[in-house]
Amino acid sequence: MNQAQLDELHLWFENFVQTYNDIDEEGFRNILLKVEHTRNVCENMALLAAEEGLTPDEARIADAVALLHDVGRFPQFRRWRTFRDSDSDNHARLGIEVLREQGLLKDIPETERLLIEEAVRFHNLLAPPLRFRIADSTVHPPDP
Repeated sequence: MNQAQLDELHLWFENFVQTYNDIDEEGFRNILLKVEHTRNVCENMALLAAEEGLTPDEARIADAVALLHDVGRFPQFRRWRTFRDSDSDNHARLGIEVLREQGLLKDIPETERLLIEEAVRFHNLLAPPLRFRIADSTVHPPDP
């Protein structure tokens, strides 16, 4: 992913969340909480990427994950008026639906696209799955 593609994702996010501003005052406050949360996650991810010495390519992918990890929260709140997955639907799954319906990652190289999708899909699990596939490689978590 190049910087222009990442910039497009950020622009898309800002436009996407604007479509959720047409609700009542309490709902608007809840939407703003998630927008601010996402911005904070992006800031923290940038700090982590620098601290961990990620390459520019890796840092852009990390930023994309931070930006997109909670996009499912917005349709979740509009439909069910809650951010509780147990009272509605898994927001990570909803996020994947948003990414695919919007064709948001279609121009991103496949390996990077799959990595971003898997990070969004698994970000709310208590523990990562023991085994999952990304592109043609199998990723195993480290032994405890």
